[in-house]
Amino acid sequence: MIKKIVLGVLATIVLVTLLLVGYILSIKVDRPFANAEPISTLHNEKYQDNALKAEQWLKSVYEKNLFPSFSVSIGIQGELAWEGVIGFSDLSSRTLADPNIQYRIGSVSKSMTATAVMRIQEKQVLAIDSNFNTYVSDYPAENSRFTIKQLLTHQGGVRHYVDELSENFSNREYLSARQAASIVENDALFFLPERAFTIVLMGIRWYRLRWNPLTRCLLEKLCTTNYLLQLE
Repeated sequence: MIKKIVLGVLATIVLVTLLLVGYILSIKVDRPFANAEPISTLHNEKYQDNALKAEQWLKSVYEKNLFPSFSVSIGIQGELAWEGVIGFSDLSSRTLADPNIQYRIGSVSKSMTATAVMRIQEKQVLAIDSNFNTYVSDYPAENSRFTIKQLLTHQGGVRHYVDELSENFSNREYLSARQAASIVENDALFFLPERAFTIVLMGIRWYRLRWNPLTRCLLEKLCTTNYLLQLE
């Protein structure tokens, strides 16, 4: 009996794996065989020679990798000097990427969000050793027994993804960071604050208002300006 159950479970796992692989292969779009040429924009003629080298580098990196496209901007002393992009924004239609294409910035957002918090800390708008619930009072007290500092350093106990596919790759839009915080507000802390350490993207990372629902929720409560304007 146990042997049949084990075999049944293994068969189910194999079947699900095959179905998942089949689905991924069905939606996968290969990059066009003919490589795209860089689109390069020079904003300061003084860097003409450097721009040519940057363009060559852009093309060499693209040809050695399999990503659809990527773009690079170089600023010198606070001014944009050069920008370049290469590849396709839509592989199926072979639409070329341009300098206005937006990309997910991934974990770069962690440092951006932390910078925004520290800027308002310098202005004495908040104290990072204060409890999160002090500033976001409508967040359940029993699940917010952590300080701002503990949240930023992944020691607050906020959970990670429960389901990698449904939460990590969700395209759901939220009208506010507070609304996005509802993802975790009713979930018990994964561990007591400062008793452990684990990378928790639900705490400080952001994209489409869902990557850092807690820290961005904090920024919304304390600042009257848009999140991006706080970084300028």
